[in-house]
Amino acid sequence: MVKCGVIFCGGCNPLINRSELFRCIKRAFSTWNFSYLHPEGPPEVDLLLIINGCPAGCIRPEEPKRPALIVSGTLVNQRQVPEKGLCEIVCKELQRLAREKNHAEVERRIQKETQNPG
Repeated sequence: MVKCGVIFCGGCNPLINRSELFRCIKRAFSTWNFSYLHPEGPPEVDLLLIINGCPAGCIRPEEPKRPALIVSGTLVNQRQVPEKGLCEIVCKELQRLAREKNHAEVERRIQKETQNPG
């Protein structure tokens, strides 16, 4: 099961419905474990989803310690997307991040096993 940490901005000037976007994401990934995080919190999660309501993107980690997807209004990782397809695009990006993380973990395990056989 994928553990996804979620951080919301303060919502001072939202151009998108952050709550509806998150509900849509949770419906698409019903088997994932989502947990709300504080921006500086250290919880162990596989992925990080940051939902900012506007392009200012107040919440943006300098160097995330885990794969992160940052939504800032209708920007997804600094790429403009249509608001109507925002949930679908965010879901595709989250799937891609989860696949990449899983692949990297498998590669690390194989490398470790070949360095320390038996």
